[in-house]
Amino acid sequence: MAIRYLIILLFGILFPLSFENPRLRYYIWNCYYCAYFIIMKKKHTYVNVFLLLLFTVSALSGFSQVSVLTQHNNLYRTGWNNKEIILNTKNVNRRTFGAMFSRTVDDQIYAQPLVVLNAGLPVVGNKNIIIVATVNNSVYAFDADSANVTNPYWQVNLSPLGSRAVKNTDMTGACGGNYLDFSGNMGIIGTPVIDSLTNTMYVVSKSVTPAPDSLFQQYLHAIDIITGDEMPNSPILITAQMPGTGDGSVAGILPFNSQTQLQRAGLLLLNGIVYITWASYCDWNPYHGWVIGYDKTSLQQEIVYNTTPNGNKGGIWMSAAGPSADEAGNIYLAVGNGSVGVSGDPSDIINRSESALKLTPTGSGLAVSSFFTPENFPHLDAFDKDFGVTGMLLIPNSNRVITGGKDGKLYVLDRDNMGGYSSTGNNVVQTINVGTNQWVLRSSLAYYKGEQKEYIYSWSEKTLLHAFPFNRPADTLDVVNAIIGEVPGPRGGNGSFFSLSSNSSIDSTAVLWVNQAANGANANNQVRHGVIRAFSATDVTKELWNSAMNVADDPGDYSKFNCPTISNGKVYLATFSNKLMAYGLKEPDPMDTCNSVNIALNKPAVASTVAPGLDAYKAFDGTQVTRWGSYAEDTQSIYVDLRARYDLCEIVLKWEVAFAKDFQIQVSEDAVNWNTIKTVTGNINIENYFPLQGSGRYVRMLGTKRGTAYGYSIREFEVYGNLSGNQINGSADICPGTNTTLTANVVSNTYQWQVNKGSGFQNISNNSNYSGANTRKLQLNNVSSSWYGYQYHCILADATTNSVTLTFTNSWTGAVNESWEEPNNWSCGSVPDAYTDVFVNTGTVIVDSNPTIRSLNLKTGVNFKVNSGKVFTVNH
Repeated sequence: MAIRYLIILLFGILFPLSFENPRLRYYIWNCYYCAYFIIMKKKHTYVNVFLLLLFTVSALSGFSQVSVLTQHNNLYRTGWNNKEIILNTKNVNRRTFGAMFSRTVDDQIYAQPLVVLNAGLPVVGNKNIIIVATVNNSVYAFDADSANVTNPYWQVNLSPLGSRAVKNTDMTGACGGNYLDFSGNMGIIGTPVIDSLTNTMYVVSKSVTPAPDSLFQQYLHAIDIITGDEMPNSPILITAQMPGTGDGSVAGILPFNSQTQLQRAGLLLLNGIVYITWASYCDWNPYHGWVIGYDKTSLQQEIVYNTTPNGNKGGIWMSAAGPSADEAGNIYLAVGNGSVGVSGDPSDIINRSESALKLTPTGSGLAVSSFFTPENFPHLDAFDKDFGVTGMLLIPNSNRVITGGKDGKLYVLDRDNMGGYSSTGNNVVQTINVGTNQWVLRSSLAYYKGEQKEYIYSWSEKTLLHAFPFNRPADTLDVVNAIIGEVPGPRGGNGSFFSLSSNSSIDSTAVLWVNQAANGANANNQVRHGVIRAFSATDVTKELWNSAMNVADDPGDYSKFNCPTISNGKVYLATFSNKLMAYGLKEPDPMDTCNSVNIALNKPAVASTVAPGLDAYKAFDGTQVTRWGSYAEDTQSIYVDLRARYDLCEIVLKWEVAFAKDFQIQVSEDAVNWNTIKTVTGNINIENYFPLQGSGRYVRMLGTKRGTAYGYSIREFEVYGNLSGNQINGSADICPGTNTTLTANVVSNTYQWQVNKGSGFQNISNNSNYSGANTRKLQLNNVSSSWYGYQYHCILADATTNSVTLTFTNSWTGAVNESWEEPNNWSCGSVPDAYTDVFVNTGTVIVDSNPTIRSLNLKTGVNFKVNSGKVFTVNH
């Protein structure tokens, strides 16, 4: 019997070693031995051995990471991977999370990368792979886990022999011949879709034959994800036609135009049909919104639908989101600018631009089961404010669908009765205005259901990140209690694109991942630098990590309209720098000791100049909603008084648009003599994270050259470090008449405290004012406010501590009433005197006497009144 259990124990040790993933091994070991020791306490029977094996199988099934096989994770397009057991809000931080590896490809990546777990590859066996498609019509299958396996398992180019990928310069009629929405090739743009049952990926390529024919062609490919080979019947040339009198029709027949139709949105695989949608290149006519469906096996065309057969335009692009679908097989998509209705009837379903559509497969077409068109669609169409640019997000376990338009409005719709059209108002469940500026909501939406609440996320250009709670009893978004982020996002042209990961609905594991253009840049018609960010999904005011924090994490150029892909503890990001980035957990640097809190938070601040309403303290108040701003002059500065001497390890500057191009970070002991510890030239970032070394009580940013025509403006100035080794601990900022203790934070054989009252340091002896003059701790008794400015340090056996300066502060509480003269309205329990610095942060203060104080610090919004006939004196 003992031998049997020894064998079982050895099996439990050796079996998990067969798995490459160390976290998986650890997980199985834990589950196995929990079961083993439970069984050991029971009767030794074969039943118990069976239970032990059952626990082992359960451990394996519990490690349920999932593949990402379609744009935004699922047919509801929620962007939520709820099977992520590795990443969480604790380990996604600058010390333990970052870039793991990158993979070079031959061109820009517009399509979202897709992940297949446990793909059975020839020779190498089961591997997790990530599939990447580029605008050069190339497709790669890389190892999704290993930083060492750099070559792809397979690579193919889908341009026909002799043809090349379509370029932006081929679109000679788009935007007047100056088409810049793309910067080069435009081969594969829409995100493919993978059928896990047959290991087949479906993708659309766009190519052109050589001159003089220059024939534009689009192909649907079915690719074996194991080998990269074309599947039977693949590829198939995409052609279509239908009855119609719309733009480009000939004799009552409307043909598909391979040159002017842009395949942008993600593909949809639904009930054995691969659905593909099309829009346009900068409204270059003739074009229409097409939906074409192909049998996934035979690649025979099964479905053809056109949004405007008797009109024009009506493109389906949805900021690259794929069409959504429900369990009943209905398809949901949104249509942009173009014709609405026919013969003056905007409710006619024949032409349905500027609309949300619910489409039901019927025969060889799609029937409009329900639709919504905003009452102001003529305005939207006239000013190029496409409807539906967010795509269509279906809220799980409800009949609600959410979409939005460039005019800044989000719409919550009933899936079964979307609202139709009315010229007198919108018959919808809910309308939310997230931005009044022009050109907004070219962004994605995302969804998460947590332990207590569920959220819908939106972060358009020119707005802040919003997390709207979903009120399930009311089936609406709770706008009043929306959580609004503080990090400024893109200012124009392109918003933010989400994915979300969590372990089921455990809030502590829920992370919102955001891909956006860095520095608030407009990425609509230019290639811009990128940044990926991570937030707590239940509190989006808390940014956990971003790729600007460490130079090694920089992703390169931003891939617009592209959502991050999260699977198996990795975050994959497409870029326009011809590379795929992979982020994940890393071993903390043992030399990294910079893990303090922000020691500059709410500390006193001084600036060389202050623009109206942009006070210096706002750079240190812990929120990016407020900011300091200077005059529009090159040499400007702002510094913080840390109130003690610190050894610094990092500085973080979060600029508003008005950043510094050239600047210095300086430290000082007295705010007069400054020592430069960091010099920056040619800065282009609005977020700076600088590891550095230096010591001082005061830390200053000295700007020498502005990056814009504006002054300097800082949202947050963060300082990290630890108290200096020869530091005095203790309060140097106290209430008058109280006691305080100063402690030499260094072990020494001897101590001698000294004071400088203005004529140099002199030894202190024990008396009624002082005790402990020759110990580590010096006690100051009944300290008079007239001691303001006294400096103290301690002479040690082999060193001298830095000096600490005595100051007196008294803060307004307004606990009793609004009277200055009421002692209980003050934090010190007494009315300020002539040697006291006064801080009033909020409320109303009425002065009805003739006080004299040392200094007065009023925050914006304070109501401060001195009654008539009274004199209020401030000495400094």
